[in-house]
Amino acid sequence: MAANNSLLLIPDISGFTDFVHNTEISHAQHIISELLEILIDANTNNLELAEIEGDALFYYKHESILPFNDLLDQIKRFYLAFHHHLSLYENRRICQCGACTAAADLNLKFVVHIGAFEFIEVKGRRKPIGSSVIAVHRLLKNKVPSDEYVILTDDYLQQTNTKLGSAWTISSEIYEHLGEIKYHFKDIHDYKNELEGLPEIVADSLTRPLSIEFDTEVNRHVLDVYELLTNFNYRRMWNSGLDALIYDETKLNQVGVKHTCVIDGKHIDFESIKSKKGEGQWIYGEQTEDIPFMKRVFTYNILKANSPESTTITVKAQFETQNLLGKLMFPIIKRQFAKGVQASFQRLKKLAESSDSPI
Repeated sequence: MAANNSLLLIPDISGFTDFVHNTEISHAQHIISELLEILIDANTNNLELAEIEGDALFYYKHESILPFNDLLDQIKRFYLAFHHHLSLYENRRICQCGACTAAADLNLKFVVHIGAFEFIEVKGRRKPIGSSVIAVHRLLKNKVPSDEYVILTDDYLQQTNTKLGSAWTISSEIYEHLGEIKYHFKDIHDYKNELEGLPEIVADSLTRPLSIEFDTEVNRHVLDVYELLTNFNYRRMWNSGLDALIYDETKLNQVGVKHTCVIDGKHIDFESIKSKKGEGQWIYGEQTEDIPFMKRVFTYNILKANSPESTTITVKAQFETQNLLGKLMFPIIKRQFAKGVQASFQRLKKLAESSDSPI
């Protein structure tokens, strides 16, 4: 039997198609997956998730309708959670690939409708089906002159006895087999004004008295070298003496992300950090507290493009000692550390310049 007066709601990520087709697919998948999870977690009105539809979530509320104010509160909650996550991601971003740099340009739109529908069950999964379901999906293709908006169909407004103010615009679409669908829409970019500010990530100054520094020339585009350096999927291909690398494969490398290097059976934990970026430079840093006799060790990799196919990597390792013994041991630790790092970057150079390079 058809369910009358049931709510249908679709949050849809604007710019998804260009984002996926014009960027690195693996990173795009990570980012979209995280955003969809954020939207699912932001559902506080017991909306039923019918399906994840690539760049959208199809929600319904069976034989129930959210009042206008509750509906807008839910939409705003979706919107703010979505953009807070994007702001946080941009704030902590390390990767320079197309997907990661373009993520901040993604937007969110909403279509709301009500109507009758039935259910179809396939392999134990129940999905709404009917003309109202078709209508709410067709409304995603419209002539609204905005990339972030809410559409409320007249069916919803009439059923909830909602009177809208001047911020809403009347419009309609004509679809084959459905005829004319009237609706009101509103641009919601101003919701961003309610986003909470993010805590500043203090950039490290790269100035410590105990340090080592050396350069490596790589005949490869600077962003290709940067990707080999920062993407954990490639680390074992060039990191000298690395027995294993333990990291969360569901997350992209960004400020605050941790990974563990297993070297000679010892587990050394590292954290990705941020440093000041100079003109024409790409800087990636990591820190660890697991080097014997050292309080912390910071390693910065400063990449500079010499030409389209030539990159200079300047490696700076900086040390904070725990005590006098640490200072006494520093020359020995410095030699061992420098030997390992130099061997690793010679392997990175060979990998980047090789025809077998993964990128």
